[in-house]
Amino acid sequence: MQTDGSLEDSWTHYFEVSSKVWEKGDSSLSLFAGGAWSFVTDKTFYTEGAGNLINVGGATFNKNVKLGTYNLPIGVTAMWNPEKEKTVLQVDFTIF
Repeated sequence: MQTDGSLEDSWTHYFEVSSKVWEKGDSSLSLFAGGAWSFVTDKTFYTEGAGNLINVGGATFNKNVKLGTYNLPIGVTAMWNPEKEKTVLQVDFTIF
């Protein structure tokens, strides 16, 4: 919903800067920060305004876990959205 009360699609553009800061064997750590903005609407899907930093202090730890003869890539990501005051912890498994 827009500030004038009308319903409209919430278009979001997203930009992220990420860098691997540590790697040893089959493990690595990357840090990132990202922001969302919209050229089309008054707000984005992630923000209350037209733009803001939405991922601050994000970190992803990746590791290949050996299960018999199979390597299972696992990733754990922690991120914080200061505008929404929410922290998210995400766990990823790649099975194919």
